[in-house]
Amino acid sequence: PLSLSSQLALDVNSEGQSYTALRWLGNLTDANVEMLRAWPQVTALSLAVASLLSSANEAIYTISLSPPRPMQGELAPEIILRLSVAETELGWASPAPTDGERAALMALEGDVGFLDARTQLMAALDAERAVPLGPVVERPAQDELPEMLSQLQIGPSELAWVLPAPTLEQRTALLALLGDRAFRTAIETLLAGLDSGEGSTAPLAEFVPRPSQDELSTTLQTRLFIDGDTLRWTSPAPNDVERVELSTLIADDALMDALVALRQQIDASYSVPLPPWPHRPRQIDLPEHLSDQLTIAPTKLTWRGRLGTTSFRDDLVALQGDTPFVDAIQQIVTQIDSQVLTVPFTAGVRPAPGGLGALTDKLLLGRALLRCHGPMTQQEVPMIRSLFTLVADKHAVDRLYQATQSSGLRGRELKIRTRRGAAPPSALCPIPSKAF
Repeated sequence: PLSLSSQLALDVNSEGQSYTALRWLGNLTDANVEMLRAWPQVTALSLAVASLLSSANEAIYTISLSPPRPMQGELAPEIILRLSVAETELGWASPAPTDGERAALMALEGDVGFLDARTQLMAALDAERAVPLGPVVERPAQDELPEMLSQLQIGPSELAWVLPAPTLEQRTALLALLGDRAFRTAIETLLAGLDSGEGSTAPLAEFVPRPSQDELSTTLQTRLFIDGDTLRWTSPAPNDVERVELSTLIADDALMDALVALRQQIDASYSVPLPPWPHRPRQIDLPEHLSDQLTIAPTKLTWRGRLGTTSFRDDLVALQGDTPFVDAIQQIVTQIDSQVLTVPFTAGVRPAPGGLGALTDKLLLGRALLRCHGPMTQQEVPMIRSLFTLVADKHAVDRLYQATQSSGLRGRELKIRTRRGAAPPSALCPIPSKAF
């Protein structure tokens, strides 16, 4: 068909005697399909057209994509409640990530802006931490007590008061004694017991001295540093094993207080800026009429089949998304428009009129019909013959002339007879048309 000649072609062999393939260039619209189906006049060509249409309908175009920015609902279960992916902020909710959460966080993929923000967030989570460290508070020894508190007995695991009950001045002196929290608690328990008459002794926990750096566990020696008046944790944040070691560390009150403050810093929530980035549509976001042919995967875009109509093409190109997605859509459309579909088609090539040799003047390979309305006159015959160069075509004009001479008789013929005077008429004689 003339309207398809720029896209449809029949390949022939080197001798030019037989067809070898049917070829289509570009996209096959629904209008093209209708014309192609109406075109074949022979079974072999009809089968080739059907195969061509099948190839077009099942053609697959795949474009690789960089990973999209993750959405909150797509995060792994380990971090979905810990990591927040907002429009302009990436945040982590306390405490610091466990080993499993860290692995899930580092496994995330996304655009460059997201990956940069994750790097900044990890740097914030893994930064070195330091807090002030107060001096060790020693508990008093027995021989260091003032004379007025000579009734107080400090044992390894118990405080005792030798009756009679302490005076107001002695009570004040007892409460003013310096010592670690366990000692202070024992003093308060002792006074409460004396006041209630329940006893004159109170349990006393063993004093815990401050460990030296070498006395820390092997795990903590290179991570937790007791630097005079500072307690410091080196980067990165503690892993699961180190966290257990920190929770089981026993030390003096000041160091334990500093450790609490240190862990509050380590386990704080942190957030960093996240540059805005267009949302890449997911499969569920696609219009229904596109979702059957377009498949959106995290790292690839796949299109199957044809672009049937202009509106269908426009809807595909109009899809909004991040830059890699939009570029991939355009690449798919370009691939469809530049594709070459080829299917086998074997049939002899009809000989051209100029290649008939000795049969040129006798054999007519017609591609059209010549028609004349009403009888053709003899004056018209040479005019029409002059329009053609081949002798066979000129003979066709002659045959048309002969056919028009009896075109109105519907298969009958004109006859004539004569009669003179009273004589009987002659026999009927046909009137033949004059041959040109």
